[in-house]
Amino acid sequence: ILVPRRAPGQHPACHIAVDSDAHSTHQLKHGLTALYAMLEEMDFPQELIVNATRENLVRELKLHKKTCAEKVGGILL
Repeated sequence: ILVPRRAPGQHPACHIAVDSDAHSTHQLKHGLTALYAMLEEMDFPQELIVNATRENLVRELKLHKKTCAEKVGGILL
């Protein structure tokens, strides 16, 4: 993960999406668990992770005026 440098106590201002190149559910589960642990350790705000929740994803899609916002959010979760 590349995260812009910031002053201590300040949160990054960029949105990210968590992804994996896993080829099995086992790899997906364990790979993302470690990634989320690292983000938590960094105190990375969950609201800046686009695909952390349905609400975050729908908000980001609406921000970019994507008409599929409500449908896609429902399909994924």
